[in-house]
Amino acid sequence: MSAAQSSRSGAIHDADRYLDVRGVRAAKLPDVDYIWAGFVSGTVGALVAGGGTGKSMFALEAGIGVAGGKSADLLGLNPCATGPVLYLPIEDPSLIIQHRLKAMALQLSEETWDAVADNLAVCCLTGIPLDLLGVGHPSKVESVRWLAQAASGRRLVILDTISRMHCGDENSNGDMARLLNNLEWVCAQTGAAILYLHHIGKGAAREGATDQQAARGASALLDNARWGGIMRRMGMEEAHQCLTGTIEEKELRRHYYVRCGTNKHNYGEPLIDRWYQRHAGGVLLPAELHPVTDQKVEAEYKQWNQRMDDLVQQGKQSGGKRKGKEAGKEATAKPTEGADGDWQ
Repeated sequence: MSAAQSSRSGAIHDADRYLDVRGVRAAKLPDVDYIWAGFVSGTVGALVAGGGTGKSMFALEAGIGVAGGKSADLLGLNPCATGPVLYLPIEDPSLIIQHRLKAMALQLSEETWDAVADNLAVCCLTGIPLDLLGVGHPSKVESVRWLAQAASGRRLVILDTISRMHCGDENSNGDMARLLNNLEWVCAQTGAAILYLHHIGKGAAREGATDQQAARGASALLDNARWGGIMRRMGMEEAHQCLTGTIEEKELRRHYYVRCGTNKHNYGEPLIDRWYQRHAGGVLLPAELHPVTDQKVEAEYKQWNQRMDDLVQQGKQSGGKRKGKEAGKEATAKPTEGADGDWQ
């Protein structure tokens, strides 16, 4: 019995589970197979972000890159190999997914999109009750068995989002550790990597936190994953440093930029933090941003800060409930989503 077969048998004491410690010194070991930098095939990874940041777009584009290879790598993740991908959205209706796919297809050549279509499967689960937590051994849980069957032969499976796919207590480390164990069981059965999407907590969203504990709920959600990516929107301070134009123009434009990087990696090199800009249909493409130094801009930014402080004081004097610089949001406008905008 091979090690892989032993692993799938579920028998803890199978002899093939024990490593040959003495022989490993002279053994010729295979290279580690990465999905992309830091994310090993056959393991569980997480992508966390606030609602509407763009994590669904990012994950789908990442899957397209793995399915279609280098010419389909819209995000610049440099996938290490091409293979079949399964994307399982449970939040968004199928028509929305189709619009996103079309927007991405239009960024690629017809030949490249054909290659993507050969390897990418999308199964919309909106309204389908799933419970990947369940009770008992993973092989006895109906939803987990279904996922294992669906993941068979895939290189990457994307779960969008994990909070809609279980009935446990998100704040319970016990429940979330069992959920991650079930996903790991699927990985062991199929060899597929699983990337699940999740939201950041309210406090982390307010403070702009990007560390490992920014994810909402129990710490086991990220502690037990082997890779973690995090996305966030561009802040006003960053817009001031990297964008050109007046303060009002920067406030408008910053909502079209997001940043993605690694906040948890156990293997290899982490992904390099990178800015992305939203394009037609919400498609994210890498953006090169450089600090802007301009005395006029510095003066405008100081005026903007003063205006925000004045509005805060006015709010306090009038007994308003708004606090902090949030009180000044009415002074600047945020772009509304258009027909070809997508903020998911």
